[in-house]
Amino acid sequence: MINAIQTTIKNQISARGPQYFFLFNLLLLLVLRSVEISAQQKVFGNVFIPAGGEVTVFGAQDLGSGKITTARGIAHGTLNTTASAQFTNINGTHFVDGAVKKLNAGLSFFPVGDGTFYGPFTASSAGTTGMYFHSDPAGASFPVTARQATLSFVNNSEYWLIEGANTTPVTLTWNKASALADHLSKLDNIRIVGWKNGIWTEIPSRLDANSILGGPSSPQSGSITSSEAIKPDDFKAFAIGTKSETLPVTLVEFNVKKESSTAILSWTTTSETNSHHFAIERSGNSKTWQNIGIVKSLRESSARHEYHFVDSAPIHGINYYRLKMVDADETFAYSSVRSLDFDFASEGITTYPNPAFNVLKIQPRITDGNRRSQVTITDLNGRRYGTSTQWTGDDLNIEKLPSGIYILSVPTQSGEMVQTKFIVQK
Repeated sequence: MINAIQTTIKNQISARGPQYFFLFNLLLLLVLRSVEISAQQKVFGNVFIPAGGEVTVFGAQDLGSGKITTARGIAHGTLNTTASAQFTNINGTHFVDGAVKKLNAGLSFFPVGDGTFYGPFTASSAGTTGMYFHSDPAGASFPVTARQATLSFVNNSEYWLIEGANTTPVTLTWNKASALADHLSKLDNIRIVGWKNGIWTEIPSRLDANSILGGPSSPQSGSITSSEAIKPDDFKAFAIGTKSETLPVTLVEFNVKKESSTAILSWTTTSETNSHHFAIERSGNSKTWQNIGIVKSLRESSARHEYHFVDSAPIHGINYYRLKMVDADETFAYSSVRSLDFDFASEGITTYPNPAFNVLKIQPRITDGNRRSQVTITDLNGRRYGTSTQWTGDDLNIEKLPSGIYILSVPTQSGEMVQTKFIVQK
């Protein structure tokens, strides 16, 4: 709903196209083209600004009852803010879902988000426009694997598009949904990064001891500010990354290969100082990682040494692998990511022992261990004997099944259904 705008809106529209206003409960839907609207007092939300539309606000803006949404894309809608505009009651559910443009010079808080995710930032120069995306920047042709050698990681969960011809300091934020904690061995290694000339580059920046989100910065929540004023137009996109550390290990090779239904990982070091171990991590989507094994390191070595690890239960589909190289003081860094594709849906699955008694083992594992799946057991007449919706890829308990021949149906990670027969003998 809009407070004190409805009665003044006709007098404050500079229209260059058709205007339509529809009031649905608490939703004011603005359907307009090339139209500017000035709001003198409070915007309570929810408001939608379509492509090409602009709403300019000044004074106190209370978002406690909803959020402002703008059309996204090249021809996006825009919420313009003035020097007097101040937003209150902004949080993880009440924000501007779309583009915000500041018309005045001076430090401004951009209360932007995407869907149910909140990703505000600050900038100071007049004319700065910004939008937040809670998605992999690779989807916008900014792959996180293309990065400077000084960077060990670029976050693939979120990014910002910030435009502006005038130089300004920029402050970016992160929270629990940013999933940065697993990538920070030292908080001081966090950096603002910008996409420039086809690669993510490090932007000199400093950690904010006190976050603009409130409270001290931590791996779970915080903010970081560029050390110098930058021109946003020099970069296509912005994100948060981490600076490479001087590792206790010199890793010269890391390779993965398929061998039947297993994955063989091998890596080579040429020197190790105060190293402790390698943690092998696997993912089915390159975002959520699972520790699948530990290999102890030599701790101290100046000679070439090869390490090996066997993943005997890869998942169906693409398996992503990386090494977490951990020092004796628990600092760590990650290797580059390698991947293998296993098509278990076409190869089928095997159950054992056969006949089985109380426990049925399934090989190969076709879920990633983090996603609950539904498995179904039927007899040869099609009678369903049980459905488990809590299966995560571990052994299946069949102690309640009577003797007989059964069909096990299991969905793969891609949604395909694979089946196999097994015998129960009591």
